[in-house]
Amino acid sequence: PIDPAVTWDKGSPEYPDVPDNRVWLVAQANVGSKSARIQTLVERTYLDTGVPRGVALFAGGNLLSNGGGNNPKIVIEVPPPSDIQTTVRVGGYIDDATVSASNIVDLEGAAAGSVDDVFPPSLRDSLKAIALANGRYFTSVDAAQNSPADANWSPQGGLSGLCVVETTQTVSLRAGEWNSEAEPGFLLVLGGGNIDFAGMGDYWGVMYTDGTVDKGHGTFTVHGMVVAASTVDMRGTVNVHYNDNVIAKLQNRWSLNVRVVPNTWRELKP
Repeated sequence: PIDPAVTWDKGSPEYPDVPDNRVWLVAQANVGSKSARIQTLVERTYLDTGVPRGVALFAGGNLLSNGGGNNPKIVIEVPPPSDIQTTVRVGGYIDDATVSASNIVDLEGAAAGSVDDVFPPSLRDSLKAIALANGRYFTSVDAAQNSPADANWSPQGGLSGLCVVETTQTVSLRAGEWNSEAEPGFLLVLGGGNIDFAGMGDYWGVMYTDGTVDKGHGTFTVHGMVVAASTVDMRGTVNVHYNDNVIAKLQNRWSLNVRVVPNTWRELKP
């Protein structure tokens, strides 16, 4: 128990340490000859994305592959918890039976559900609002690709971190690496624009587009999850590696604000 007669800061020997993302605050105010001191524990709160675990790829249209390159092209890099299947969900049809690894369940047609089941409008709206508030929303592909680094929201700048682009153009990713397993990101292309990834690149995180993935080729690898409201066209040796560490990390990737931990506020002796 905390002795209300003693003030404390993190690391004091009088008190046990507190978990990461929490800190004790002590404040004192004077009014004339009277004074008061309060103490409370505060913690950071995070953006809760609610991205479903186990979905490697969703295509609202068809999943196309020319059969070239090394199949399967969709594999499990880090599996989800044992009670969750890894799935590929395609609203239309899958034109190559070998595009997914044998330990991935392919769901086609009505069994795949809808894009709103996997990446709901509430999540898209929330990410857009946060991007708007933090300089990570763009209506130009060039502006997005040339955007400056931001320590919290986009450590590398450009299309890294949280990046929302509302456009009818195609957003292209080529050779390079965006994000990491420890610090994954979201790339959202809204407004009907497409995503095209190619070359020898790596993207760690979740890609979402209102349009199509057109056309994934080269040896590019997405470590995480790909969601397209329409068709996904995969060519060459392009890969989607489902990585559950990435999906889990995105659940607390960005802090929004701080809040008081319930039942920790108290008034101390002046």
